[in-house]
Formats: sequence, structure tokens, C-alpha cells
Amino acid sequence: MEFYQGEMVVIPNETPWHAATNFLRASASGSAEGRCWRYDKISQRLTEAEGQMSMQDAIDLLAEVSQEETQWSIVYGMSTGDVNVTMERQYDNLHTFHLNFATE
Repeated sequence: MEFYQGEMVVIPNETPWHAATNFLRASASGSAEGRCWRYDKISQRLTEAEGQMSMQDAIDLLAEVSQEETQWSIVYGMSTGDVNVTMERQYDNLHTFHLNFATE
């Protein structure tokens, strides 16, 4: 889901993993391929790994595609509830948080 030109745009996910950069996919009519080298590289690596990456491999990938103005990078453990955050490209200083899933 993205907000583009004042509207909420829902982009269906075609893979069991998610990737995001500060590139707005909603701004690309049709395929996002070739519009953002960072997004392309992340998507390619996730596709090659079939979405299976260790947290450290994912952080290393984000470090690879970071830019001078990158403020933060985050890797979410969608099935574990882990949230791994690094600020200002300090990839050796990782902050890990855990979200508890509600159970009935």
C-alpha cells in the first residue's frame, strides 16, 4: 500500500515476500522494473533466494543499496515478529525489537 498524489494505492503482492525502498511503485504505470536500481537489486536477490534470507544477509543487501542520505534500514521477520533496525547507515549497530503476536 502506498500513498501517491493524495490517494491510497493498493499494489497486490505477487510473491510471498515484500520489498520496499523510497521508490513509489504507484508512480510507475505498469511494471516497476528498471525504474529504481535499488528496488531492482533487492527484488532480484529476493527472487534468486526465493525470499529466504537470513536477517544478516538482508541487512547486508540493504547496506549494498544504501545511499548517502539513507536514514534507516529495516528488516521485518514476518513470521517471528522480529524488527531489525539500523540508523544512518550504521549497519554494524543493529537494534532488534520483538513484536508479540496476539493469540486467541
